[in-house]
Amino acid sequence: VNQSGFIIQVNKAFETLFQYRPEEILGMPVITIIPKRFHGEHGAHFLRFLSDPSAIEMKGRRLWGVNAQGLEFPVEIGIGHMNSEDEVVFICTIRDITARCQAEDELLQHRDRLQEMVQLQTADLRRAMEAAEAANSAKDTFLTNISHELRTPMHGILSMSKIGLRKTASEP
Repeated sequence: VNQSGFIIQVNKAFETLFQYRPEEILGMPVITIIPKRFHGEHGAHFLRFLSDPSAIEMKGRRLWGVNAQGLEFPVEIGIGHMNSEDEVVFICTIRDITARCQAEDELLQHRDRLQEMVQLQTADLRRAMEAAEAANSAKDTFLTNISHELRTPMHGILSMSKIGLRKTASEP
């Protein structure tokens, strides 16, 4: 891409990625391969590249071929520059990151599903714990009642047994 923002050379990878033939794209502004909704941001991205040459993610736009005209797809773009004859030329490295973006989306969906499953299991465990606590409380109540119910007659039996033992010990 020249300083004016026009595409001056493409390679076979570009043709395959964007589905433009060289005669269709050479001399066209670089924003031709950028979806229209991003045209206003192009200048800011370009200035950012000049100060920070790290790659940026954005959308590319295919023209024709198997994919429908104007199809957007995620790309990662890196820009370098070099002096060529009388002007600075920008060399763009563009990579289709569709598969990576799909994998990231799948990971996010799995993460969300796992969070949902953890919440459901936590709720199940909470209900089970509450049921166990209620059963434990019922057991304690039962044991308290049964202990009282058994202790009263047992005291009577013990008292009668002691009386019986004393009587048998005192008789000749």
